[in-house]
Amino acid sequence: MAIPEQRSGGLGGLLHALVDNTALLFRQEAALFKAELGATLKTTAINSVALIAGGVLALIGLFWLVMALVLGLATVWPGWLAALVVGGVIVLLGLVLVLIGVRSLMNVSPAPERTIRTMESNLEMVKEKV
Repeated sequence: MAIPEQRSGGLGGLLHALVDNTALLFRQEAALFKAELGATLKTTAINSVALIAGGVLALIGLFWLVMALVLGLATVWPGWLAALVVGGVIVLLGLVLVLIGVRSLMNVSPAPERTIRTMESNLEMVKEKV
């Protein structure tokens, strides 16, 4: 979008140009906000689907690996002890992974930061000009 040309004509022309430029600026900021939010939502949706699909497949595979591990340990230890040890290790690993996931999600900012920064900058500029 091009910036409207300034009209000559004294104070009235300057005020008209200020209104036109301010309106254009806010339209551009709204477009930036929409684009930034759309990109964030698309990325989040794609990553969420991949996370869920991967989690389901990993859970199915983990089930069979745990069964094989318990059956293998049951040849050396009593069956109840093999199941207890394997289950305890899996619970500890699960807790570590949950903590890692929560920590990484805390770093994601849902706010459109670029738009906020430019809007604040533009607002300051308009305040200075008026």
